[in-house]
Amino acid sequence: MQAVVEKADPATFSARFDEWRKSDLKVTAQVQQHVKELGRLNGSLDDFLNDCKSIDNLAGFKDSFLRLNNCVDELSATNQRLSSDVNNIAQRAANKVCSAWRAEVQLDREQQQQQWTTDSARWTKLDERMDVLQLGLKELKDAVGTHSQRLGCLETAQDHASTQISSALGQTVDDLRQLADQQLVRLEDASRATANSNLEAFKQHVSVVLSGAGGIAGSLGTLDQRMSQWELATNTELANQRAVAKDLEENVTKLEEIAETARSHQANTEETLKETTEALTHKIVGLQGKVESSEDALRKAQEVSLEKCMKRLKELDARGNVKVNRQTGDVQVSPIAFVPAKPGEPDANFVDPSVADRVLLDVAELFSIFDGPVRVEAHMKPGKGGKPDFWNLVANNQANLIRQRLEASGAPAARVEAVGLAGKKGLNLDAIVVKLNKDLFPEELSAAPAGKKGAKGKK
Repeated sequence: MQAVVEKADPATFSARFDEWRKSDLKVTAQVQQHVKELGRLNGSLDDFLNDCKSIDNLAGFKDSFLRLNNCVDELSATNQRLSSDVNNIAQRAANKVCSAWRAEVQLDREQQQQQWTTDSARWTKLDERMDVLQLGLKELKDAVGTHSQRLGCLETAQDHASTQISSALGQTVDDLRQLADQQLVRLEDASRATANSNLEAFKQHVSVVLSGAGGIAGSLGTLDQRMSQWELATNTELANQRAVAKDLEENVTKLEEIAETARSHQANTEETLKETTEALTHKIVGLQGKVESSEDALRKAQEVSLEKCMKRLKELDARGNVKVNRQTGDVQVSPIAFVPAKPGEPDANFVDPSVADRVLLDVAELFSIFDGPVRVEAHMKPGKGGKPDFWNLVANNQANLIRQRLEASGAPAARVEAVGLAGKKGLNLDAIVVKLNKDLFPEELSAAPAGKKGAKGKK
C-alpha cells in the first residue's frame, strides 16, 4: 500500500480523497440527523413520564412504555443498519480509490517505461554524436600536430637554406676578389714582360742601327717613330687594363648589392615566417579553446540528468497548474480568467492576477526543462457586439499580456511565441494552449494518442 501511495499522482489522490471526504461528511450528517431524532424521542419520553405520575394513568403508561420499547428497538436496528451502511460506504470508497490508484499507477508505469525507452534511444544517439565529435577532435589534434611538424621542418629548411645562401654568397665574393687580384697580377706581369721585350728589341735595333751602314738621322727617326708606337700601345694596354679592373670592381659592387638584397630578402622571409607561425599559433590556441568549449558543453550536457528533469516534471504536475504529456508533448494549462472585454475597450486584464501569475510561473518553468521555442495561444470566444477585428485585437492583447508575464517570470523573450486567436480562427472558446517543440518527442509516440482520441471522438 505504501509503494502504491508513493508512486501515485498526488493531484489524483487529493481529488479522490476529497470525494471520499464528501461521502463521509454526508454520512456524518445523516448520523447527526438520527441523533437529533433520538433527542426528540427522549424529550417526548420525559414529557410522557411527567404526565403519567398518577396511578390512574398506569395502564396508559404501560402501553406507552411498550411503544417506547418498540421505538428503542427500531432505533437500535436503525443504528446498526446505519453503522453497516457507513462501513459499506467506506469499504466501497476505499475499493474505488485503490482500483483507481492501481489503474493510474499501471498507466504511469507504462508511460514511464515508454519514456525511458525513448530517452535511452536519445542518449544512444547523443553518445554516437559524442563519439563522432571526439573522433573529429582527434583528427583536428593530429592535423594540428602534423602542421606543427611541417612548420618545424620548414623553419629548419629555411635556416639551412639561409646558411647555404650566405656561405655561397661569401664564397662567391671571395672568389671574385681573388680572381680580380689574380687578373691584376697577370696584367702587371704582362705589362712588365711587354715593356721588357720592347726594351730588348729597342736595344737590339739601336745596336743594329749603330753598327749598321744606315744613317744616324734615319735611324733616329725610325727609333722615334717606333718609340711613339710603343708608347701608344702601352697607353692603350694600360687603358684596357684599367677598364677591365673597373668592370671587375663594378661586378664586385653588384655582387655585394645582390648579397645585401639576399640578406634583406632572407630577413623579410624570416619575419614573414615568424608572423605566419604566430598567426598559426593563435589559430591553434583558438581551436584548442573551441575544443575545450565543446568538451565543456558536452560535459554539461552529460551532467543534465534525466532523473532530475523527470523529478521537476513530476513536481510541476503535482502543483496542478500545468500537466505535460510525456509522450506527445501536449501541455494542459489550468484556466486563466480575463476580465470580459466590452466594445470599444480592447484592454486585457486578469480577473485574479495572483492566480494567473501562479499558473504562468509554472508555464515559465517549462522553458528551463525543454529546449526550443514555446508557442502560447490565447483562444477566446467573441462576446456580443463588436466587429471581428475588435475581438482579434482583444485576443492579441491577451496574448501580449501573457507573454509579458512569462518574460517577467524568467522565460527567455527570444523563445516565447504568443499568438491571439479569436472565434473560428482558434478553438472558439476561452482557453490558454501551450505547445512545446515537437522535435523533442518521437513522431511514432505522439501519433498514437492522437489516433486514439480521434477514434473516441468518432464514436
